[in-house]
Amino acid sequence: AIVLPQASLVAVVSDEMVEIARPYVADTSLLVVPNGVEFPAQAPGAVRDAACDPRWLMVGRLDALKIVGVLDFVRKARRAGMAGVRIAGDGDAKAMLQQRLFDEGLADGVEFLGARADIPQLMQSSAGVVGMGRVVLEGLAAQRPVVLVGYDGVKGVVDAGLLQLARRANFSGRNLDTVEADHLGAQLAALGETDLAAVVATAFRLASA
Repeated sequence: AIVLPQASLVAVVSDEMVEIARPYVADTSLLVVPNGVEFPAQAPGAVRDAACDPRWLMVGRLDALKIVGVLDFVRKARRAGMAGVRIAGDGDAKAMLQQRLFDEGLADGVEFLGARADIPQLMQSSAGVVGMGRVVLEGLAAQRPVVLVGYDGVKGVVDAGLLQLARRANFSGRNLDTVEADHLGAQLAALGETDLAAVVATAFRLASA
């Protein structure tokens, strides 16, 4: 209320942030700058490598807020019949997450990769990508199926409709319903190459807008 009205320009990353800032900032001073994720120069098609790791790659910071969604995904991934999960990322809640996975008998299905600098290559070598925010767009740019996991749980396999809904809150999953394991399994079973190509193309158009 003190600082924002004095600013000549306020840059935000989503429509949600526009609404939060609007009481304090004139519309003429608000600029939406979406996440910048590099897509191929032309609209890509979906490519799956049959030789890739059958496990899904989850990418994100392991803090006390985010591990709630991570744990929910691991539980539902097991029940949905997914091959396993690799987690790339680190944080002060990593040990807590590992203990919870061990206590629930889920630790054998999860590999912790730590902080990595080769995320694009890991995405390319995984069956699919899991995360929130930029990770959603980066996974689609890598032409992999993506599951959006918010702070409170799994939001589902990203299709063109979910992509548009999630965009409003910067792909955080806020204000979106969580899905149960059977729903997640049905989404994965129904996901075909045509569906994946469609959502990749939609993400490409959003990134190019």
